[in-house]
Amino acid sequence: MSKCILLLIILAIFTGCKLTEDDLNSIQISNVNLSLVNDGTFEGSYADIKSGRNARVSVIIKNHKIMEVDILEFSASPVGRKGKYVIKSVIKQQSINVDAVSGATISSNILLKSIENALLKGYAD
Repeated sequence: MSKCILLLIILAIFTGCKLTEDDLNSIQISNVNLSLVNDGTFEGSYADIKSGRNARVSVIIKNHKIMEVDILEFSASPVGRKGKYVIKSVIKQQSINVDAVSGATISSNILLKSIENALLKGYAD
């Protein structure tokens, strides 16, 4: 994971390209309407090609509310691991449209995208 970032930086230096925070943080999170999500337990995952990081989560929905989010897999740097605290905000606000954890933006967004993908699996037909 850190090897991928190092490789990107080396490539940027040799090609004269400049990497920005936007290059490393282009994960788009869409809001999910919880009133359309059925009760159940749904798994979702997301792998970010740019950072080489990934996550897989299990989300429990009851009465159209996020009851629990369990992290099943999460690859992140030691600093990025604090991105897991975004889950508290998701449950408290009942939304994935929450602020990322400062200093762990990419890791937070990878978890949020994983939660989004899980919720989409529970959409009512």
